[in-house]
Amino acid sequence: VAVAVPRSAALTVAHLAVLRAGAVCLPLRPDDPAGRIARILDETAPAAVLTTRDTLSRLPASVTEPVLIDEPAAMTVDAAPHLPGPLPDAPAYLIRTSGGTDVLLPHRGIVNRLLWMRDTYGLDADDRVLHKAPEDLDVSIWEQFAPLAAGSAQVVAGPGSHRDPVRLARLIRRAGVTTVHFAPSMLEVFLAEPEAAHCTGLRRVLCGGEPLPAGLPDRFRALTAGTELHVLHGSTETSSDALAWDGTTGTATAHPPAGRPVRNTRVYVLDAHLAPLPAGSTGELYVGGAQLALGYRNRPDLTAERFVADPYGPPGSRLFRTGDLARITRDGTVELVGRTDDRITVGDRTVEPGEVERVLTAHPAVGAAVVTARPGPAGPTVLVAHHVPADPAAPADEETLRAHAAA
Repeated sequence: VAVAVPRSAALTVAHLAVLRAGAVCLPLRPDDPAGRIARILDETAPAAVLTTRDTLSRLPASVTEPVLIDEPAAMTVDAAPHLPGPLPDAPAYLIRTSGGTDVLLPHRGIVNRLLWMRDTYGLDADDRVLHKAPEDLDVSIWEQFAPLAAGSAQVVAGPGSHRDPVRLARLIRRAGVTTVHFAPSMLEVFLAEPEAAHCTGLRRVLCGGEPLPAGLPDRFRALTAGTELHVLHGSTETSSDALAWDGTTGTATAHPPAGRPVRNTRVYVLDAHLAPLPAGSTGELYVGGAQLALGYRNRPDLTAERFVADPYGPPGSRLFRTGDLARITRDGTVELVGRTDDRITVGDRTVEPGEVERVLTAHPAVGAAVVTARPGPAGPTVLVAHHVPADPAAPADEETLRAHAAA
């Protein structure tokens, strides 16, 4: 069942209704182009589309029989049917990734994630959790349901406000938000906003979706007082997050920390033959346990490639190949080194752009950096670095950064 409802209390009610009926919830982003929504609906063929009267005009013409949840007729039933609860491994969500694949998430992984978060971070009735993620992202699931699991309040960010640090800071302060999630790049922007300093009621900031810049924990601690920083790492295929790192007291090294596995989750760093590597050695990160997705919809080939038999777990268990290059330190912390699909050959050397980005962002004058590969003037591939100054009034010159990267 597709749900095309803007971020609101009604969105959470619609999700709960779909899940309680035993159906699979396909969340859509109502402000996406109608053509993209039409493609998703055409490819997934949902049994119904739940939406609102105001949203209907944004949907493609192919949605001819929507269920309008804000119409009285949609709320009228003869009697409440008796529905059995879903089984743990029954599919709950169908999430489309940025790569265009559709991931089936079971109830087990979502519930495991919610209960781990509630217990680990101590969410309770005094908390107010901000729901600001776009409607079709996996982060939106826990932003909606973690408050329900903990007896907390959900505070809903208005349309477009998730991109506006000023509006977010004012909402956080006005609504007494205690818990919020940011991608690292957005957290950097938020911390640079003067109004963020007035968000003194924040108890915890969760940060994930991108590798953590080396200097971000220190900048966070310098600008916030008494607010916890929790770094999360995972993907849609691992129910959003599989590892967590305490950024409140931890020190980020040159390699972004991913942390340790969450409850009922196993992680390994393995070589090409699925053999474990010793501490400090780089290999591919694999994740197993309760967090795993069921696989990719209508892609048995990709499911077989990415979800493999777990030689170290219980019979029948699986591992997800994350594509992350990682290493495990002697204290058990997973550090991210790069991506298996991110290596570029420059001349006679294999280079990981992420490694160059980490070197550049270690320079105090660099706030953020992105490295891309392009054909050079003479033909061979060259690396091109783009950076955002930490202080726009005092940017580093090109020669300084070249020397820093070469050191």
